[in-house]
Amino acid sequence: MEQSLLEGGKNIKVNENSMPKEVLASDTDLLKAKWQRQIGNAKILWGRLTEIELQDSEGRADKLAGLVQERYALSRMEAEKQVDAFLRKVS
Repeated sequence: MEQSLLEGGKNIKVNENSMPKEVLASDTDLLKAKWQRQIGNAKILWGRLTEIELQDSEGRADKLAGLVQERYALSRMEAEKQVDAFLRKVS
């Protein structure tokens, strides 16, 4: 299974089959911890999103853009643009 995770403000593709499980687990945990520190900043920017929704997004740009698109009635392109700008700023 392939995942897109936040690393330094960029989404990286992670293929579970191509990495040792211990490396994948530690990298995933690190990326999730970084995202946990950014949730407050995301909440300030997108106050209509709940903390639980932000936690569940795990810093994944696709999930976050979907939430922003839905809550703020934006086009997908505009939501992705906002999310990309946010992720670049907080990295």
